[in-house]
Amino acid sequence: MAFVSRKTMREWITEIKEVTSTENLENLRQQVAGGAICKHEIVSGDHYGQTCDICGKIMQGYGKGGTSQVCKHFFLPVKEENHLSCIYCECIILNEPF
Repeated sequence: MAFVSRKTMREWITEIKEVTSTENLENLRQQVAGGAICKHEIVSGDHYGQTCDICGKIMQGYGKGGTSQVCKHFFLPVKEENHLSCIYCECIILNEPF
C-alpha cells in the first residue's frame, strides 16, 4: 500500500521549520521519500551547487558539498561575448537564438 499524505505543502514547510535536529530532518525525509511529492521549496547550497533540504535532490551544479560526480549545469551569459558559461563547472556553450 502506497503512502498517501494528507498534509498540504504549507503544513510540510511549517513542520520543516520546526525541525531542530538532524534526526528529525532525516525522519521527515523518509516520510517524503515514502510517497509525498517534494516541490523543492527549501534549498541550500554552496560553491559546489544546490540541493533540496527535504528530499536531497540535486538542483544545480554538483549539489551542496559536491556530492555528485556529474554537474547539473546552470548557465549565465559571459559579458560582451556570444556564449554562456556554467557557474559550477565553467563549461562553455554558444549563445545561439533558437
